[in-house]
Amino acid sequence: RTEPTSPETIRDFIVEHIIDHFEFAVILCISSTRSQIYGNAAEALKSLPHILPENSPSPGKLEHAFAIDTRAVFSGEALLANSASNILRPSSQHAGITFPELISLIKNQIRQVHTYVVPDDLAYLKNRGRLRNEKSVGQIDYLIATTLGLRPVIHWERATSKKIKVCKSFTSAFTEIC
Repeated sequence: RTEPTSPETIRDFIVEHIIDHFEFAVILCISSTRSQIYGNAAEALKSLPHILPENSPSPGKLEHAFAIDTRAVFSGEALLANSASNILRPSSQHAGITFPELISLIKNQIRQVHTYVVPDDLAYLKNRGRLRNEKSVGQIDYLIATTLGLRPVIHWERATSKKIKVCKSFTSAFTEIC
C-alpha cells in the first residue's frame, strides 16, 4: 500500500533542494483520479510564501512554481517530463520560452498522451483497483483471465482507463501494443 506524499514533505523538499538552485519549478503529478499528490503539491506551493517572506534577506532564486495534473500514469508522466526537458534545451525551437508558455505547452501535450498498460499481476490490479476506482479489470475479467492465462491491454487517456484488448499471454499483449 502506498500513500501520496504530504504537502509538508513536498514543501520541505522544495525549500531544501529547489528554492536556492532554480528560478522555476514544474511538478508533474500522476492523475488526480488516482492519487492525491496533485492536490498536495498545489497545497505545498501555496504555503511557500509563508515560509519565505518577501523581506527575507535570502529569499532564494525560485520565482515561479506550478503543479500540473498530468491526467496520466506511469510512462505518460515520463513522456511529459521528457518533452518539457526537450523544450527547455537551448537548441530547441522554443529557446527563450517563458514560464507561462512552458506551462501552456505542457498542458496542450497532456491531451496527446496515451499510455498502454499490460498488467503482469492481475490480482494486484483487481485489488488495488478497488481502492483507486479502477474498473478496467473487474472480478469476472480477473477470473477468466487467470483461469485461461489471458492478459488485458489497458489504454489510459486523459484520466480514464479501459480495457481495449485481451491477449493470450503477457508477451503477446506486449507485442500487440508495440
